[in-house]
Amino acid sequence: MNKIIILTSLIASLDIIDVTFFSLILPKLQTATKVNIDQSLWIQCSYFFCSAIMTLLLPLFTKYYSIRKILFSACFLYLLGTVSQVYCLQNYYLLICSRMLQGISVGMLNPASLIILNTNFKNQNFVTATSNYSLIIMALAVFFPSLYSSFIRFYGWQHAIIINIIYLIFNQSGV
Repeated sequence: MNKIIILTSLIASLDIIDVTFFSLILPKLQTATKVNIDQSLWIQCSYFFCSAIMTLLLPLFTKYYSIRKILFSACFLYLLGTVSQVYCLQNYYLLICSRMLQGISVGMLNPASLIILNTNFKNQNFVTATSNYSLIIMALAVFFPSLYSSFIRFYGWQHAIIINIIYLIFNQSGV
């Protein structure tokens, strides 16, 4: 049962990790893509908008698809958005589309991880599981900014996406 808590919290923490990553690379992204502050805010807001829409639509999808299929498709969409982010740097609109793909996937991952917790733990066990789940997410929220900033400083922001890809592969192997 502890494995379920760890894996679901790792899945749900992708949102925090992605927002941290994008916030750290935002100044470098602005100079590389030559976008102004308003355009960079649109890039980030498209992510949040799509994430919110998918969070609202997920209960509809769970009627037709299993949680496992939802998690696999969300991880695939996130990977597609992450990889396309590297190759779409010269086009502002494609960069927004790649952030939208990431937002859609994160909007699917967070509620799906809570559904997994709810189906595996009942009553008092659910409270304990949820608190452990939140504790792991908060620990990752503290750990990943320092990891990203060190990686960006030594290897450049383009290569920091490797951390996201490794993290996704680890999540996929757990699902």
